[in-house]
Amino acid sequence: MPLYRFRACDDSGVIQTGEESADSEAQIFELISSRQLHPIRVTRVDFGSKTVSIEEVIARYLPIPRQRIADFFDQLATLLDSGISIVDALRGIADQESNFRIHEALKRICRTVESGSPLYSAMEAEPHVFDETCVRVVQAGEHSGKLVQVLIRLSQTMEFDIQVRRKFREATRYPKMVLSALFVTAGLLLAFVVPRFASLFGKAGVQLPFATQMLIDSGSLVKGYWPLMLFFFLFFYVAWRTVTRNRELAHFLDEWRMKIPVLGPLRFKIDMSRSFKILALLIESGVNILQVFDLIAGVTRNRLLSSSFLKIREQLERGESVSKAFQDIPLFPKTARQMLILGERAGRIDESLDKISQMYERDADSAIKRLNSLVEPILIVGIGCLVILFALAIFLPMWDLIKVVK
Repeated sequence: MPLYRFRACDDSGVIQTGEESADSEAQIFELISSRQLHPIRVTRVDFGSKTVSIEEVIARYLPIPRQRIADFFDQLATLLDSGISIVDALRGIADQESNFRIHEALKRICRTVESGSPLYSAMEAEPHVFDETCVRVVQAGEHSGKLVQVLIRLSQTMEFDIQVRRKFREATRYPKMVLSALFVTAGLLLAFVVPRFASLFGKAGVQLPFATQMLIDSGSLVKGYWPLMLFFFLFFYVAWRTVTRNRELAHFLDEWRMKIPVLGPLRFKIDMSRSFKILALLIESGVNILQVFDLIAGVTRNRLLSSSFLKIREQLERGESVSKAFQDIPLFPKTARQMLILGERAGRIDESLDKISQMYERDADSAIKRLNSLVEPILIVGIGCLVILFALAIFLPMWDLIKVVK
């Protein structure tokens, strides 16, 4: 079906533009008139001669920011709550969206919904923008007639997920930057500075200390075998990606990560907080309980948690209660399991899950503060040791050189 680009205005003279698929120009004119608009110009888009901007090319391959998806759900909920039809709301958000991929996806969703399909079905056709969790939550909201409330909760949950990820990145950003700067600086010194001193000391016949000889040998290694070292790092990166994609190996890797002091428990608390928040949203939205644990097992990055959720699903399928299923998984702390028992007895298990998520969030915040207070002195000591090593390696033979000159 050909795509037409149109320009029209309403009774007050406000200009509107857009793109629609139709069999003919006459059909486009009828569509514009049905929206109480007056057509100004209609042109058929020729894909063969269409000029694609650099921004569009880049946007096609960049990942879609989750913040933009959260903003979309929040805007859609606000517009629907104001009484605007879902088609007009989608069209309005699409016209204002600056991200090319989201803009194109929303236009396709708008056309699908306008043809009579439900919103979740149209979103299901855009998996690169909306994951299965979002689709199922919207589906539950449409079936229950509480789409606005569900969209608001979905937006809030995504905002929470974004904040949790940001906290972990901020906690590890400073150490990563310092260690990267140290690595680059040490590499430059070993490759370019140390060899010059080595040549000078060699001509003078000065007896080199152990630290100086070690740096000279390291510099020769870096300068002479850097292609091999680069290949090693690339091989390590490919091997790492392969391990993380293999379910059994990733399970072992996550189990090993949890044993890393400070960082392991912190990552686990963040994963728990995020998982329980999504669980609360899915159950509150009315998604089938078995499908809830299928979804959460798929979106949880921690393989240990993912396997645990699948075990819980198996027990639920055998007729066990949610709290009983959690009781049989030792990975979840006793406090969380007791809160689930109380929540299930009160018929408010989604609220219990939300409180557990908040509990882990507070624990993660405390762990991040402890991490920052612990990492800074360790880095300072490490930098000091490295500076002392380079200083001794360079200046000790220089003192001997001065004695030789005298």
